[in-house]
Amino acid sequence: MDALPSGSHVAISHPGRDFDPEIMAAIEAVAAQGHVTMVPRVREEVARFFAHWELIDPGLVPVKAWRPPVGPVPDPEAAYYWAGVARKP
Repeated sequence: MDALPSGSHVAISHPGRDFDPEIMAAIEAVAAQGHVTMVPRVREEVARFFAHWELIDPGLVPVKAWRPPVGPVPDPEAAYYWAGVARKP
């Protein structure tokens, strides 16, 4: 991200351990069986990826709640992912 010029944007969606830790642990185990590295993180850990950048509204939120097409979505935490977009100052 350091190499990007000022005004650049970065979008991140990341699996969230804090939505349902037991289910995320099971998903990690299945991924490991397929030799896939999966590292779910809690919201605060994902937020660090945006350090020193300006988060675009609505910020770091459940992926289903990031600018839904029409109104609030039922159960925005059902997808178990965090999502955010930030702009480099």
